[in-house]
Amino acid sequence: MDLQARKLSIIDWVLHLHDEDSLKQLEKICSKYSYIHPPSISNEEMYSRHLKSVKNIEKGKLTSHSAAKKRFGV
Repeated sequence: MDLQARKLSIIDWVLHLHDEDSLKQLEKICSKYSYIHPPSISNEEMYSRHLKSVKNIEKGKLTSHSAAKKRFGV
């Protein structure tokens, strides 16, 4: 089973879960690994970032793929 199918399978399982203890355990896991879910940003902030990116591209300020991977530790 590929990764996307596994994710969907887990989502489906959670949607049909009626056990309060299991839900509490999942919430505990999610809170422990808060870095998995970065804080959401507003549409205005996303638009502002988009405009900044477009301006950087127009000015030729680009980051190579390998530099981006290195920055994010991939």
